[in-house]
Amino acid sequence: MRRNTNIIGIALGLTLAAATFAHAEGYAGFRGGLNLASFSGEPTPTTGTRTGFTGGIFVGFEGGGRFGFRTDMLYTMKGGTEGDASIKVDYMEAATVLTIRQPLGQTLGLRFFVGPVFVVFVNAEADNGPVDLDYGDI
Repeated sequence: MRRNTNIIGIALGLTLAAATFAHAEGYAGFRGGLNLASFSGEPTPTTGTRTGFTGGIFVGFEGGGRFGFRTDMLYTMKGGTEGDASIKVDYMEAATVLTIRQPLGQTLGLRFFVGPVFVVFVNAEADNGPVDLDYGDI
């Protein structure tokens, strides 16, 4: 648990550090959306999806040219169903990425994100059926 706390602390520190740059020539905001997740691999013969929420904050800055920096802190709900059981798994995700802008004319452009995503397990639950879960494997 101490390791998880350290990772979350480092990610939050990076987010706050990026906020100081965002104040000068950057941007910040909230992200939110729908997450449809399911399990795959062995031994999951028949699985369904879990509809969950993903949301959090982001801050970033532009370096004056095509390159910039952005960091996100997201809470995401994943999981699925196996038989009659519903399995819910929640994570904190911290992404620290380099942004690369590619203009496409005067008003359009593409933005590429390159960098790592750190994921910390938060919670897991199983409902409505007998399920043998080893949370260490999630």
